[in-house]
Amino acid sequence: MKTKANKSFKTYEEQIEILTSKGLICSDNSIEILKRNNYYFLINRYKDCFIIPNSKPNSFKKGTTFDEIVALYHFDRDLRSIALKYIIIIENTLKSIISHEFSKKYGYGYLDRNNFLPNTTAHSDEILEKRIRNLFASIKSTIAQGKKNNKYIKHYSSSYEKIPLWVVINDLSLGLTIKFFKLLKDEDRAVIASQFDSTSTELESFLNILNYFRNLAAHNQRLFDECYNENIVHTKIHNNLNLNNHKSNLMSLLIVFKILLLDDEFESLSNEISLLLNKLDKEVNTITNTPIINKMGLNKFEDLKKL
Repeated sequence: MKTKANKSFKTYEEQIEILTSKGLICSDNSIEILKRNNYYFLINRYKDCFIIPNSKPNSFKKGTTFDEIVALYHFDRDLRSIALKYIIIIENTLKSIISHEFSKKYGYGYLDRNNFLPNTTAHSDEILEKRIRNLFASIKSTIAQGKKNNKYIKHYSSSYEKIPLWVVINDLSLGLTIKFFKLLKDEDRAVIASQFDSTSTELESFLNILNYFRNLAAHNQRLFDECYNENIVHTKIHNNLNLNNHKSNLMSLLIVFKILLLDDEFESLSNEISLLLNKLDKEVNTITNTPIINKMGLNKFEDLKKL
């Protein structure tokens, strides 16, 4: 298989020349914007909606401006901030419920093998045991790090014989907290899921989606039209909205928010996203919001807000 020649370095002025040659209208401040924003992550990530379909080389739709691409970039940046804020709210709730329910039943036994999924068949035993060993190792590593950097873990470590889960869990990543949840006994997962009016299977699906989008948002990745490779479980909301598409896109994330957030929290989230969409509509004139909304899967967003 042939490989392409390496891309040659381009100055800011050369980058602008390439863009104008493809029909993009640049302004006096375009170079200043490129100095503050990597060309690849600004242009290559957000030009899709403005490109003439099947044009070779890619050409921009007539009238497309540099500032419109920047507007979509800013929209996605602000969307990441909003998503991350509300994912963290759910993450905190999840950690609080897990630590309360687990500690009520097992006390300080979060490193006790007996308090997690029982062994089943020989093959799954080996996989399960490895997963639990890895979980315990990660928790121990978190505690060791916390003894250096976390004043609460330091306090419990120096003042008491054991550190309770409700102190440790705050330092666990969302991914590690989800692993903890998945490895709990069936009845314990069911109790925790019931706090969110969900089954354990539903909650596991919701948490996987949250964790995926949290990682995107935290690492400055394009979010607005991203999809997780695991489909969301079918919910009552899908029925109410006549949604047959179970792709884990931004609409799926909003469905998860609708289920796991309090009503007033979801209302605030919805208002923030609506304001973002209205702002984008004012700043982008070459295209309407429709193709962007379609990319995000938000065709039923207004209906979701009314549920």
